[in-house]
Amino acid sequence: MRMTRSWLWAVAASAGLAAAAACTSGGKEDNIETALQVDAGADAGMGGENIALTDAEIAQVVLVANDGEVMLAQAILTRAVDASVRDFNTRMVNEHTAARQRAEQMFQAQGIQPKDSVVSQHLQEEVQRLMSALEKAPDAKFDLAAMDAQLTAHARTALTADALLAPQAQNAALQQELQTERVTVQQHLDAAAALQTALYAGDAGTPDAGIPTYP
Repeated sequence: MRMTRSWLWAVAASAGLAAAAACTSGGKEDNIETALQVDAGADAGMGGENIALTDAEIAQVVLVANDGEVMLAQAILTRAVDASVRDFNTRMVNEHTAARQRAEQMFQAQGIQPKDSVVSQHLQEEVQRLMSALEKAPDAKFDLAAMDAQLTAHARTALTADALLAPQAQNAALQQELQTERVTVQQHLDAAAALQTALYAGDAGTPDAGIPTYP
């Protein structure tokens, strides 16, 4: 199957989805949107390409996406202070680790050998950029920056699944796994947006400077 999709569109749309999910009335929503801006220069090389994925390549994207969420959450746990932020990221480590293990078992049972593609490689690079940006956040703003990063990562995963993975998957078990993980990602997005809103409400009296812009 041949899919004509703009990778740049998918990433940009995911940033918009995360911003929309997080925004509430008040002075902080502009900062959320800024924190989720896309680095168009980094993604320009992927924009407008025809991206066709095999089941093996889709399987690798599933593994990479879960690995990235675990890595991001583990990095956040080294500095996060707020108990709710720590609880959320502990949940991310546990649930994405479990999702990866379940997917791996299914791939083995179905004879699917995960294979790298431009999409899985790009997702790996994006996780590294997110983590690099997060390192720049000052301690006083780290919890807010961490949830900005989580919204960005999960929104990108959701849009990648919707735009590239689900429409092209052929194996029935793989299709079911994608549906299961998409539901989980949406739950994570909703929880992250609610937590971020609460954090910004509690931070209303402090300046916005210091929250990094994520690529």
